[in-house]
Amino acid sequence: MKEVLLKQREVRTIILDGEEYFYVEDIKSNCPELKIETLKIKYHEETPLIMVEYVHMKTDFDNMITKIWNFKPDRKNKKED
Repeated sequence: MKEVLLKQREVRTIILDGEEYFYVEDIKSNCPELKIETLKIKYHEETPLIMVEYVHMKTDFDNMITKIWNFKPDRKNKKED
């Protein structure tokens, strides 16, 4: 299922040692709902690649953490002393 999604979103692939790898940069830019196991990234000529079994859908927890890290309070409405 993830492999079909990645190919529909036009994530580039490469075959190395008979295995299909996907470009990490394309996954990050084209599929924001997916997360990658960073310890499983393989580098080929300085290009980060990953196999499809190490790509997962983000959970509600992942989305909540992303919101927390990206939270920027509105400083305009803060009362000045």
